[in-house]
Amino acid sequence: MVDLLNFPQSISNDIFWQDESHTYTYQQVKALAIDHRSLWGEHPKGAICALIGFSPLETWVLMLAAWQRGLCVLPFAERTLPAAIELALNQIPWTLRCEKSPAGDCSQTNSGAISLRVTPNPQGATATESQVLIMTSGSTGGPKAIAHTLSSLSASARATLAFYEWKKGDSWLLSLDPSHIGGFQILLRVWLGQGLCYYGGEPKDLAQALSVRSFSFLSLVPTQIFRLLEDTTTEHNLRAAKAILLGGAATQGSLLERLRALNLPVSITFGASEAASQISAFSPGVLPTTIKHVGRLLEIWTLEAGPDEQLFLSGPALMLGYWQHKKWHELNGSPYLLSDRGRLENGVLTIEGRADQVFQVGGENLAPQEILGLLESFYLLADLALIAKPDLVFGFVPQLIIRSRTKPSINDLFARFESLLPMKRPREIWWLETDEVSKLSKANLEHLLREGSPLLHRLWIYEKI
Repeated sequence: MVDLLNFPQSISNDIFWQDESHTYTYQQVKALAIDHRSLWGEHPKGAICALIGFSPLETWVLMLAAWQRGLCVLPFAERTLPAAIELALNQIPWTLRCEKSPAGDCSQTNSGAISLRVTPNPQGATATESQVLIMTSGSTGGPKAIAHTLSSLSASARATLAFYEWKKGDSWLLSLDPSHIGGFQILLRVWLGQGLCYYGGEPKDLAQALSVRSFSFLSLVPTQIFRLLEDTTTEHNLRAAKAILLGGAATQGSLLERLRALNLPVSITFGASEAASQISAFSPGVLPTTIKHVGRLLEIWTLEAGPDEQLFLSGPALMLGYWQHKKWHELNGSPYLLSDRGRLENGVLTIEGRADQVFQVGGENLAPQEILGLLESFYLLADLALIAKPDLVFGFVPQLIIRSRTKPSINDLFARFESLLPMKRPREIWWLETDEVSKLSKANLEHLLREGSPLLHRLWIYEKI
């Protein structure tokens, strides 16, 4: 097992964590983790502990402590809705709920102690072989808990560090929450690479951090970089980065052209939670000629082609399997079939779209990109999602959700749908009023729709097709 607290003595006093008010050295973070080991008590190796309500630094400290006890951790973002937590926990045989008490915050107390309460599962639980679970939105049947070991996660982290020629002392802005694979890997890469992790607040607040300093590395999703490019105070520090990793969603053609004109050190990437993050990438500053090209495979990966452009991935960073509805689905050392269709040509991976999202509307096949592709270049600062809603007459009907700060124009939307067959046009259109930038979760969106969230506004329901 990987022991993350066994680092060289020479870096003990180097700064690992920095935010607007505090710094923590590697030795201080290690001491905090050791101090919190006793919180877990005695549990079987691989018992699952859910971390609820903690800041990113607290989450990292508690994960380090839990791994010293041989536990498996499932981190949640600090502001995750209770309903989303319950939905996730219903998928796994968890052992402990570790929740933050109001009094504790290791970034605000002199002692560094984290106040928390630990609740055991009254129904019992199952030990696992994994050390980390990452919740991801399932294409059907609710969310899944992707299970990784520290070995698989470290293999991915080291491959990324090697690809980008990371140097000891480099810095990485923590722009994504560690409950997501992208945020988790930022922390792990920095820790293994003996560098500095800087936290500037929530993902939507990156402009403030980038307006005052630069970082060696950034990991962004398209919505984040669009918003940063709106703020002229960030361009200088964006340009100063060694690499700006851009992934998490398909890159729009209009964004590619803008990045090409700005000559920023952007690296288009492609990855998956099941693969512990990165699968392929372009070198910084090398932009693809088409949005379907997502770079060259990292050296740890082997890709085999199957029928109908199926892609089978093999390598040391693959997941063990996943939990869903408290059932364990094991990979068993087999290659993993990616959800995306594509092919490898001249060493460059081409992605054609997800194979698991096509659904039928009254007998007509509909791929979400048929609708989303009409909107992406128009709604540059919005996030789009399409859900296949069950329907008694048509089997499924398309349900469109637009997440943005400003209300979309329904007339503009209608104009863009004119090229679609009437049957393929969205049956429902909803506006999710928020400035969040994390990846849209299908399961969370469906829950918000069911519960009638005040953030969701109905723009249109088309009663007849």
